[in-house]
Amino acid sequence: MRRSTERILITHCGSLARPKDLLDVMKAKVNGESYDETAYAQRIRSAVAEVVRNQVDCGIDIVTDGEQGKPGFFAYVRERLAGFEAKPPQPGAWSNIVEHPELIAERITRYAKLVGPGKRHRRI
Repeated sequence: MRRSTERILITHCGSLARPKDLLDVMKAKVNGESYDETAYAQRIRSAVAEVVRNQVDCGIDIVTDGEQGKPGFFAYVRERLAGFEAKPPQPGAWSNIVEHPELIAERITRYAKLVGPGKRHRRI
């Protein structure tokens, strides 16, 4: 483990944006569509190399894989833990968005201000 007595080392935890071509293959996998498993594994490795290089270029001391190989939290949980199941949305669960679309627009605007330009995270 890297340590320092002169300064606080900088790290990153969590998900970093994935390349579009990797997202496309992840989406196919999650949806049960056909995909090239070897090419997928290679693309994950190259995406990790890219995100690590970017972290180093930004001055991050302790780099991570940026969760490049994880399609999302719930898919990750379903693949690794037993006892979790997806449930269909309950009737009326999205009614507030349908009835009040300005609420979602306001949230999107607030999120965009929070993350800044060019940093929006794309979910599958």
